[in-house]
Amino acid sequence: MHKKSNYRLMIIFVITFLINTKMAFADMCDSMPETIGIINELLGIVKIAIPILLISLGTVDFIKAIVAKDEQGMKKAQSAFVTRLIIGVTIFFVPMIMRFLLDIIGYGDSCFYDVFNF
Repeated sequence: MHKKSNYRLMIIFVITFLINTKMAFADMCDSMPETIGIINELLGIVKIAIPILLISLGTVDFIKAIVAKDEQGMKKAQSAFVTRLIIGVTIFFVPMIMRFLLDIIGYGDSCFYDVFNF
């Protein structure tokens, strides 16, 4: 019973914080176009770099395992590739997830939404 009241208080605090933050940052949007442009460029570079890194690192790992003719090395290369693939896909979809979350909490019309809209 005590934990439920703590969760309710935490939810109320978060909602109040988000509403107050939205009001406080409304004036900040005028000075953010340069920052938004830089972040969009960095995210664009990341969207190109992730597949290149996945392919190149995976290729190097598999070539090492094939050349060494090591079964254990091949399993390690497969495991490392799958782990990198999961991390890469997760990073790749972060902007979409952030846009979705910003829509849910009501920031869809703010300049913060523009950061993840490329």
